[in-house]
Amino acid sequence: TGVGHSGVLMVDKDCVYQKEKEGPYYLRRMESSGKPLGEIEVKVGMDNGEYITITGAEEGWYCDSGYGKFMKSNTGGEQ
Repeated sequence: TGVGHSGVLMVDKDCVYQKEKEGPYYLRRMESSGKPLGEIEVKVGMDNGEYITITGAEEGWYCDSGYGKFMKSNTGGEQ
């Protein structure tokens, strides 16, 4: 697009989910070994259908896209 955005991360869209429609967005943070560390609330931004920009997470974190898909299927929380 020729437009740059600083201070955001771009992650797989399936990593981000809502527990309730109109509620905050979360991602499930993981250790590199696959052990869950917990949920982190994030703010979402631009979405290209495959990836979404977020703030509230740090570069290098692992997140669980499978859990995000599971949560979306149970809550109807599609972005």
